[in-house]
Amino acid sequence: MEGEVSCVSIPVPSICT
Repeated sequence: MEGEVSCVSIPVPSICT
């Protein structure tokens, strides 16, 4: 989504959506 970024370390090293 625009203006919103979330990063997670699972299940992969790092995913930002």
